[in-house]
Amino acid sequence: MKLALALITGGIGEYVFIEGVIAFEPGRFFLLWSARRRLGIPPFAAVKQACVTWIPFIAIMVPLIVYKLLLKPYGVYTGMYPTGFEHFANWQAAYAMFDLLTLGHWRLLQGFAAHVTPTTAVLAITAGVVTFLAYRKCEPGHT
Repeated sequence: MKLALALITGGIGEYVFIEGVIAFEPGRFFLLWSARRRLGIPPFAAVKQACVTWIPFIAIMVPLIVYKLLLKPYGVYTGMYPTGFEHFANWQAAYAMFDLLTLGHWRLLQGFAAHVTPTTAVLAITAGVVTFLAYRKCEPGHT
């Protein structure tokens, strides 16, 4: 039942947010692998079990991605990228998309830099340290 619900929500998410799926689907595999490693399963067996669990997601997501790439985008995505696989062979389009995904948000938020105070920096560092310590506490074998 859980696998069916995961596949349905994954399919809906892929159909709506293709970029997220292309980026996060490998992350799903590493999450599955990490969960098995935390249980103490040997590395090779953990990879094998993660692959077996990941196969249904790939079997559904790859055809959906191909379908979305071959048909004209609609809604918010209309005109954002050309359809077809030749889009990936165009290095200028790939560079523009990479630039948008890596630096686009920084450029957008750069105008708000004047509003940053020392308190903001201290809170950011504190949040980073607390997150790091919480993560270390969750590691297997950590007391």
